[in-house]
Amino acid sequence: MPEPQSEKAMVVVGVIVKDRNVLLVQRQTIESGENHALLHWVFPGGTIEAGETEEDALWREVLEETGCVVETATHIDTRRHPEFPVVISYFLCAAKNDEHYTFKTDEIRELRWVPIDDIKEYFTSSLNPAVESVLQTLKEHALPPHR
Repeated sequence: MPEPQSEKAMVVVGVIVKDRNVLLVQRQTIESGENHALLHWVFPGGTIEAGETEEDALWREVLEETGCVVETATHIDTRRHPEFPVVISYFLCAAKNDEHYTFKTDEIRELRWVPIDDIKEYFTSSLNPAVESVLQTLKEHALPPHR
């Protein structure tokens, strides 16, 4: 049975895009929120620790969860999640390392590159409208994947 989140947290997540795909992580433990929302597949990221900047927390969390080193991060939006008691800052990221990523924490079950068109199939909670807009723009204007 999913466990509800009980405390409000400041969270950063990386929206990592490559060749019109977005890197998502599947959680080991499903968290339940309001309106039957579940956190199962999410953007990599996590809680900001005391003394960390958002960017430092982002780089640390993404590396821990995916093995991916991000070299650039552009702030997309910050919002209080409508279904979960967290405030999330979303960052558009570019991966510095171009290798097979592996998760380094027991919190993650799987990593997956998901086509931008399919991303809503992986979320049962609200996708941030600003993130959705950035992804749509990237999909429409990105260069075709290298072959």
